[in-house]
Amino acid sequence: MKSYHWQNPNWPHFVYDMSGLEPDLLNYSERIAAFRGIASAVNETFQKEFLTCFMVSEALKTSEIEGDFVSRIDVQSSIMRYFGSTSTPPIKDKRAEGVSRLIWDVRKRFKGTLSQEMLWEWHTMLFSGVSSSRHLDIGQWRTSEEPMRIISGVIGKLKVHYEAPPAAQVPAEMTRYIDWFNATAPGQPQEIFFPPIRAAIAHLYFESIHPFEDGNGRIGRALAEKVLSQGSDMYAWVSLSEAIMENRKQYYAALKEAQTSLTITKWVHFFVKLIIEPRKKPKNM
Repeated sequence: MKSYHWQNPNWPHFVYDMSGLEPDLLNYSERIAAFRGIASAVNETFQKEFLTCFMVSEALKTSEIEGDFVSRIDVQSSIMRYFGSTSTPPIKDKRAEGVSRLIWDVRKRFKGTLSQEMLWEWHTMLFSGVSSSRHLDIGQWRTSEEPMRIISGVIGKLKVHYEAPPAAQVPAEMTRYIDWFNATAPGQPQEIFFPPIRAAIAHLYFESIHPFEDGNGRIGRALAEKVLSQGSDMYAWVSLSEAIMENRKQYYAALKEAQTSLTITKWVHFFVKLIIEPRKKPKNM
């Protein structure tokens, strides 16, 4: 079995160097300030229309990354209903409704602390429309004794990219994760002052535990968005899912490498640039 960072006695004490990221972090701060100015200058109707388009796109992209192609019409109807519209078409695709509800909840509750209950609620939202034939454990940590592995290839030639901690360790790991998440939030004792840095760690940390049977990618991206929103004290206008889709190969390669060591400088630099330059392929680190 390969050696992964969660097997290190010092887990989960990540080590990283921010040198060279100063221009990117300044760029991010300036972008947030610009969005804040625009938001305060336009009327409420325009804000709702723009935000609806942004959230629809994010819901579609975060699903597409997982190979789950949901109905754009149903996603749009769901988001518009959350904004109070009563003249939207009936929603047929329950998966679309679920991911839309997740995106909406992240926006509405980004200021609140993270909890086990919130994560379980997000998981339930995502899979409320899943066929019962999948026998998926919804709204709880994974319990299967089978190893949780990220694999590729065909039967007989499968390649294991990563193996997460055993299910028996997940409750304790997630308690520690939630404590870390809340302790590093703005104004808290262990605050990480740069939101993109905290988002990079929060995403990697969660994906490494892989606490759910399915849906870890979508919830992991939602957590990164919650971090960015908390850091700017406004809903983050950053489409992480779009950025990942446009740099998918590099993203998975960087994640795989980061899950072998507690020194995560390359991952942090990659992820920050992914956020700052969402439509440009980050330079190889």
